[in-house]
Amino acid sequence: MNEQEHKTAKTLSIVSLVTSILGISLAGIICGHISLGKFKKAGNADGRGLALAGTIIGYIGLVIAIIFIATTALAFGKVAAEVEAGNISIEDFHTVPAN
Repeated sequence: MNEQEHKTAKTLSIVSLVTSILGISLAGIICGHISLGKFKKAGNADGRGLALAGTIIGYIGLVIAIIFIATTALAFGKVAAEVEAGNISIEDFHTVPAN
């Protein structure tokens, strides 16, 4: 690996870590895998830890996002089913204070 390729791999590992921490998990995962591939090809491990951390944090963030979306969808589905069954009404969710 020449100096320019090593800089690119190291930059990608930093981008992976930063984007994963900021919650842009997919970008962190992609940059991390590209960087890890470059480090593996070169046999140079300088910066590999950042890429690995960014990839792991990215996957954790992705799992949390999927769980959040699934839970939210289930909650809205439950409320919709209760409204349709007549157990609750839409007015129960919209209250205007009486003067």
